[in-house]
Amino acid sequence: MVQAIGGAVTLYVLDEVARVLSRGTYTRNIAAALAENRADLENMIVEKVEADPRSKRLLRLPFYDDLVRAVTRATLDVATGIL
Repeated sequence: MVQAIGGAVTLYVLDEVARVLSRGTYTRNIAAALAENRADLENMIVEKVEADPRSKRLLRLPFYDDLVRAVTRATLDVATGIL
């Protein structure tokens, strides 16, 4: 019984999500917020990458800062393009 109801609820929720996304206002708002706060987001991402212990071994690479900034910008561009 729970599985039958749970499946129906899941389908309903997915249908509602599809409707919201098809209207485009949600994704447009996120894209606008990304654009409006891009500089702050970029700085926060760079800080997080530099603080991540996994990235420490990359510090010796030439142009490390430029690489991190370029990847951060590219990621934000891709995210905005998807939205």
